[in-house]
Amino acid sequence: MKVIINHNTDPHFNLSVEEYIIKNYDLEEDIIMLWRNDKTVVIGRNQNPYNEVNLEYLEANGITLARRLSGGGAVYHDLGNLNYTIFTKEKNAFNNYKKFCMVIIETLRYFGIEANFEGRNDIYIDGAKFSGNAQYFYQDKMFHHGTILFSVDLNTLSKVLVSKEKYEDKAVKSNKSKVVNLKEINSSITIEAVIETLITKVLKLKKEDLYVLNENELKEVEKIKNERFGLWEWNYGKNFSFQKIKKAKFKGGTIELTFEVKNGLINNVKVYGDFFGVKTNSDLEELLINKPYNKEYIGKLFREEKVDNYFYLITSNEIIDLLFE
Repeated sequence: MKVIINHNTDPHFNLSVEEYIIKNYDLEEDIIMLWRNDKTVVIGRNQNPYNEVNLEYLEANGITLARRLSGGGAVYHDLGNLNYTIFTKEKNAFNNYKKFCMVIIETLRYFGIEANFEGRNDIYIDGAKFSGNAQYFYQDKMFHHGTILFSVDLNTLSKVLVSKEKYEDKAVKSNKSKVVNLKEINSSITIEAVIETLITKVLKLKKEDLYVLNENELKEVEKIKNERFGLWEWNYGKNFSFQKIKKAKFKGGTIELTFEVKNGLINNVKVYGDFFGVKTNSDLEELLINKPYNKEYIGKLFREEKVDNYFYLITSNEIIDLLFE
């Protein structure tokens, strides 16, 4: 087995590394990669971020949104979390979550922590989850990746993963579990010590087993990031749809908005109300149709189109708040 200690904390780059390895290495020898992300919500491949994430809180607090290749639920990462990815082509490893999780469980025993594999893909300590796991398959290869919470900001985690509204849609929703940091169990545990123990004592690897991506490989990773993981269309607009009906009364009258979001774009929008203005409901509908359902984008659009002048005593900011509340 080879080991990659990836010091990059850009989530879009790190997810690109996973794709590069799984699609370009023959994996005649297994690889484990250890890595961390700066403040990030990572959603599963099939998830709707508007349903899983408090996007207003995310944007206000400088948190990145990233969509991974594997399925499963939404998770929060910061530098108090360690991620691990194991790449393999071993046939009996496919969908065998416990096999991979045991590597983490065995490592933590060196620190006096007894953890257990529970459910379909998680690791718990006394009923509290500290590691969620997922898998991705490509041809005859796969990778298994998971989180390990050491000292994650659980306050931020609870706020950013709580959606403000439930929608009627077909996207995969996350299961919320009680979570715990390993620091709460063993106050002296560190990420560095766990990495060292995992590599030398559990996997019994040596310095010559360390691998570093070369310059050409890093360029290919950047290309993947630029063409997929760094794109708004991938992170926000990947194959999801939902319907919304919004209604509010303002000083200038009542506005009701009904619309669909398909693949991240506003569709079938209708504007109703008893408002007055120099523009009509059709003008606002035409402005919104096929535009990205993104608050920053719509705000810029409204400023450029001077939507403040559309309706009497109803501001563009009030309409934006209605769209995204």
